[in-house]
Amino acid sequence: MADDLPLRLWPSSPWAVRWPYQNAITIVENNKKHSEFKPRIPTINDPKYYDRDPDLANPEPPLSYDELDFGFLSEFSQRWVNRVTTWEAAALNRWVVCPEAPAGYVSSGHNPTDKVEYRLPTRGSPNNAQDSSFGSSDSQRSVTSAEIENLEIFKRGMIEVDETTWLPFLQKSRWYDWIEVPEAYDHDHPVREWSVDDDTVWAPLKLSLELANRMLNALIEDKNEGVTMALETIIWGRIDYWEKFKDIFGDPSDPLDTVLLGYEVERQIAEKRNHSFRSGSFRRRTPAQWRERLIGLLKRLTWGIGDGGDDILGSTVHLVYRKEPLHYTIHINIIHELMHAILKARSLDDSAYRGNRLDPAKKELYFKEPYYNANGVPEAGHYMEQEFFGGAMHITPGEPAPPLRMVITRFPYTNCTHADKPAPTFTGFQPDSMRRLEHVPTTWASKMLTRAFWDDPSTAKSVNFFHRNAMFVAEGRNKDPRPDIVKTTPAQAAWYDEDSKVLSDWNSKTRLYIEYRRGWYDDALSEWDGSPWRYSASRQNCYDFKVAFDRRDLLTCTKIAKKLANVVKWENNNPQLYLNLMPINGRKRTLWAWHCVGLLMLASIPAMTVGLFRGAENPGGRSMELTPSREAAAAGYETPLYFAVRSMKSERQVEFPARVWDHINGKGLLDYYTQEDCLDLIDDIMYLFVNNDGIAHSSFITNIILAKDALNADRQRITDAYKTDTACRSKWSSDWFFEIPSYNPTEAKINADGTIEDLDDDP
Repeated sequence: MADDLPLRLWPSSPWAVRWPYQNAITIVENNKKHSEFKPRIPTINDPKYYDRDPDLANPEPPLSYDELDFGFLSEFSQRWVNRVTTWEAAALNRWVVCPEAPAGYVSSGHNPTDKVEYRLPTRGSPNNAQDSSFGSSDSQRSVTSAEIENLEIFKRGMIEVDETTWLPFLQKSRWYDWIEVPEAYDHDHPVREWSVDDDTVWAPLKLSLELANRMLNALIEDKNEGVTMALETIIWGRIDYWEKFKDIFGDPSDPLDTVLLGYEVERQIAEKRNHSFRSGSFRRRTPAQWRERLIGLLKRLTWGIGDGGDDILGSTVHLVYRKEPLHYTIHINIIHELMHAILKARSLDDSAYRGNRLDPAKKELYFKEPYYNANGVPEAGHYMEQEFFGGAMHITPGEPAPPLRMVITRFPYTNCTHADKPAPTFTGFQPDSMRRLEHVPTTWASKMLTRAFWDDPSTAKSVNFFHRNAMFVAEGRNKDPRPDIVKTTPAQAAWYDEDSKVLSDWNSKTRLYIEYRRGWYDDALSEWDGSPWRYSASRQNCYDFKVAFDRRDLLTCTKIAKKLANVVKWENNNPQLYLNLMPINGRKRTLWAWHCVGLLMLASIPAMTVGLFRGAENPGGRSMELTPSREAAAAGYETPLYFAVRSMKSERQVEFPARVWDHINGKGLLDYYTQEDCLDLIDDIMYLFVNNDGIAHSSFITNIILAKDALNADRQRITDAYKTDTACRSKWSSDWFFEIPSYNPTEAKINADGTIEDLDDDP
């Protein structure tokens, strides 16, 4: 790209406005930022009404390699971030369950037909009934749309919030207001206030609290064998030191590691040790006893809105709960945080209970959550989500952008909280272990908001993960970095009406896209997928390097150059692995190109000899004040609470000097390298191609050689003007000479005389 503006300064297309940089992979095209969430084959220009089926009568196949490239890059990026393409997400997000509607569901508002405006019937028409709760009259709403009407129909069937029925620890009197004040220098963070006394804050929050209250009561009332026993474990189960169970679980990682033991594990321990075992306790306790236990444990729990963590302040267990954009993630987030609060309360206030075996002298050192049944990782919120909902729930992209998909991920997963502290016997993070996520359609989330679901006495609410089937499943091995393809599952025993609707739409949309792309898509995608252009992150790195190079930002340039140079794993010091990643002797390989780009980067910047540091060690950043709301103050909560939140923008950055390996000539790690050494390595790679039938993409070979030759001449001028050490350690090249070539699948070989011979003709 010729222009070197930072990405944040480019004007945005509509898709980049709705899904901005940081929330989506963003590229610059035609002097605008474009979100890679935008579908391109076919193109859908409206980012809100994106549920548009392809028009088979008027196909728009790509007419150039550039169009193919952007189309494939978009879908690759969508799968990378959201694990589904945007058009697949449209099928998952098409409907909301709405018992008030004749069909039992209505459009979620993303279809182009939803925005079409029309006039309401005249006053006096029998179809002109109006519910005053929506705050508008017929005269005020002479024009409406399907989107507006569907929303109002859905609202008529929504659950009603009744704060008087809530468990005490959820009530408004437990909520603090949030005030965030930036440090004087931190102009990017204005003063922000969120008060539960403000109805624009409390109205959506209380709906989420209503859902959380209903779900907790369902877990208690249903006596569902699986989830109720899990809840029983966290509020009544034995918490003890792992060391006491070496004969059962082996040695702990840390002497202070603890375990939370459930019914089945307690039974197994008793059998192995020949002890008697008393069974069925959760069925003997009444719902009133369950609530009394929960209320007692959480008697000191208060809440605040913010973006910090949890902490112990004075005599209050205070959880700061992260803001999320949708009700169906907020209420699960609340339950998640409640699980942490329960265990923390048990470590502080539950010493009289016989199931709490923690040593007061030890537990004051620091609080460590226990391993659930001596397995997985010690993260109570997520391991209870696994029990209650079938996994940890996430939506992408994150706030403030609107969500595109909702998934349930089997817990523990490889990058989860505390993934660095797995139980010694846990194997779920092994390279060959399977990962699993389930895409959740909006029908399930909307069903949770309906009166019809909660008022139906015929079934327990918490069964089958609150009546949610695993319909769209993606599985793969941990060692495979690529996103897993979504597969639909067959009809299950508990099949719901809305499941058939969503599955039918998914299959229909998939068939339409297959037909729309028939005859060219599969072969073209296979060619692109086997090319260097598929590496979207490397392409972004190349653009970022150019911006940093023009600023002479050595820390950022070195960081990017090291990353790209190592895409072929040369730091492993394994020459055979390095050579196996080269496109020689009939092997199809593409990472060599980005490795060479990394070498070009190292040849363009000064070779650092010491580490570079940027930013303050303790940046400070923002302070967060939590003050009692009106109802909290009336309930006796009077003391404000204060948190320090570090400013991420001034967090310390560190980068150490690059190291260079020569695996082709058997030299291994070079003790000292110059820019010329990096350029010589590119020459060696090209000779490797010549001598070993190397075949690679013609335009990448050409642009790498052109940039290498320009850099050779440039570095020679620098070396002639300065001493060798000065030229190497402190001088930048006069320009960044490499440019990513436009996509072209043509492959080539390098002849002995250095000429590049294309192996096929352009179509």
